[in-house]
Amino acid sequence: MHKRIILGSFVAVGVLPLGIYFFNFHGSLSAEHREWAEFGSYVSGAYGAFAFLILAYTTDLTRRQFQIQNQDNFFFKLHDSLEGRIASNTVVVGSTTHTAHQTFKVVAERFHEELSAVQTIEIGRLLLCKTPEKIGDLYFEKIFEAAENRRSINSFTEYKASFITSINSQCDFHARWEKLKFYIGSRGAESEKLRDALRAIGSVNFYKIPFSDRRQHYSAVVQRISDDYGEFLDGYLKNICFLLEFATNAVNRATYVDFLKAHFTQHELIILFYLVAGRDGKLGSMKNLRDLGIMDGLHTISRRSLIIDTPSNEEFKHEIENVFCDE
Repeated sequence: MHKRIILGSFVAVGVLPLGIYFFNFHGSLSAEHREWAEFGSYVSGAYGAFAFLILAYTTDLTRRQFQIQNQDNFFFKLHDSLEGRIASNTVVVGSTTHTAHQTFKVVAERFHEELSAVQTIEIGRLLLCKTPEKIGDLYFEKIFEAAENRRSINSFTEYKASFITSINSQCDFHARWEKLKFYIGSRGAESEKLRDALRAIGSVNFYKIPFSDRRQHYSAVVQRISDDYGEFLDGYLKNICFLLEFATNAVNRATYVDFLKAHFTQHELIILFYLVAGRDGKLGSMKNLRDLGIMDGLHTISRRSLIIDTPSNEEFKHEIENVFCDE
């Protein structure tokens, strides 16, 4: 469409001088040499300027084509370098060695496991410590059934009332935390049944706690996973951010962005989401993951199911806004 408009403009500009001339000096062809000379002067002046415009346009077109060619070469070399980094990466889990893009699935599953199986237990403890009165009866029943000292309490109602009163009567968070140990024991020493109860509390409340608290849990998981895979993940994220920054400022921006979107696997998108969610400091070029629509690929239900507690579409949209809020 753009080329048609330009071509039409050139045709119109080319015909316009002749149209003006014949409109004002209509008549048959002259046999006078002088009149032909005057017509030649008019045409050379009018079309000299037109020729300059054509030259300027073709020069700019050549420059843009050369620029695009250079950018294409650079962009695809960058992408080849990234693919080389991925191809050479290996992850060993037990007796199995995973290579190349298989490693993304392993790492994404590790993020899910750490958040679902570890951080939710911590969230459950914190909620019981900070706001026990907001925990639903169903989850208190699970705690009551799993708590080792439940035999000293005659009923669930008595247990819940005693629990809430004991925790809320403490003077500060440290005292509350210590009192909590009386009911559920020390961190890491819980029975499996009690861990399940805490996990249930943390999971159902994951998207209800303040994002500032949730970010701390993201950060804790990113730190633990970085201890194992940090060298690869750090370089991978930097490569991705550099590619996106280059694409943002390129002439062929839309083509590059579409190319990258087509190449990201669902596990890559999940890893990138968690790496940004657990960031330490400003977003910088990471904001391009949102601004260029890369994270839009996570909004399908099949991909959201790989995120902790399978957030609803609205919950996940809100989480994206929180994660990419550069404050």
